[in-house]
Amino acid sequence: GAVPGGGGAEVRNAIRSTIGSLGPVSRAVIACLVVSFVLGSLPLLGASFVSVFALVPGYTFGKLYVWNVVTFVLLETSITAVAVSCAAVVVLGRVLEPMWGSVETAVFLLVVSLSSGVLSCATSVITFSLTRAPPILFDPVNGFAPIIAAYGVAIKQLLPEYDIFSLGQVAITSRYIPLMLCGMQLILVLTDVLSVGYLYSMIYCALSAYVYLRFIQFREGARGDQTEAFAFKTFFPEPLQSVIGAAADALSAAASKIRLPTGALLRPQASPSSQSGANPFSSTLDRRPAEASFAVDIGADGGSSEPNGLDQLDADRRKSLAMRALDERLKATADHGKDRGARDIEV
Repeated sequence: GAVPGGGGAEVRNAIRSTIGSLGPVSRAVIACLVVSFVLGSLPLLGASFVSVFALVPGYTFGKLYVWNVVTFVLLETSITAVAVSCAAVVVLGRVLEPMWGSVETAVFLLVVSLSSGVLSCATSVITFSLTRAPPILFDPVNGFAPIIAAYGVAIKQLLPEYDIFSLGQVAITSRYIPLMLCGMQLILVLTDVLSVGYLYSMIYCALSAYVYLRFIQFREGARGDQTEAFAFKTFFPEPLQSVIGAAADALSAAASKIRLPTGALLRPQASPSSQSGANPFSSTLDRRPAEASFAVDIGADGGSSEPNGLDQLDADRRKSLAMRALDERLKATADHGKDRGARDIEV
């Protein structure tokens, strides 16, 4: 006969195995989302908690609640949003954190959330100075969606065609996550469902992630990722890429005239030979030297002195290595979950 409570035990084991397969940063993010939701839902404390930890530009500058430029992304106020955010951490975090490591993942999340919070506050103040609409300064902005967009940028760099979700012939790949989320936020803002601050935070978080990965992140003796496969235009559907490429060319011409000093900052140092035995995941993140022009860095078509064929080969190599590393990681996680479940059944 069936064992009483067997279904519940299987669910608990599945949840325990899933959480256990995540890195420490992903587990900490899920814990923060759950705890902040619980505290924000308390009858007496909830409203005050949200006003302190959500992004409220009027409080950030007026009351010096400067921490809210980071904490707002870890605060959800509905059970549905918490469930979606935790699921996103499970799906995206279990891909990203094993490849980067916990420290780099934590740095990435801190950079994009801080950049998004600060820039959103500044833009809200500018918008208020133009419109004199108080809600722009005092409507709370919170939610994990901007970080999901940043995750999408990062995974697009590592696995450009990674299927986040597929149903029949319809598949959502990592390359379109940032654009889809920004488009959804724009629609919600235009229909007055959300305040404009939500759109600011989403756009700035995705752009901060791209700028950090394209120009700043230092991996394997190189700074940034200058491959054509990670060009800015590749985040858009192919019919729009020519328009985005033309805009990049215009920016390239403007940058060359004012001679932005990006070349020295972005040019990587030679990778020491002693790193040949480094983490196998890090081999997916090789970079080629950065060019002197800022517009070449964002993916202008005509600015790179390196043939596009080499870019494509490098992108294909990184994708192959990343997929192999991911398969090995998922296989090890599955084996660990089976062993753990067997031990639980024996007990």
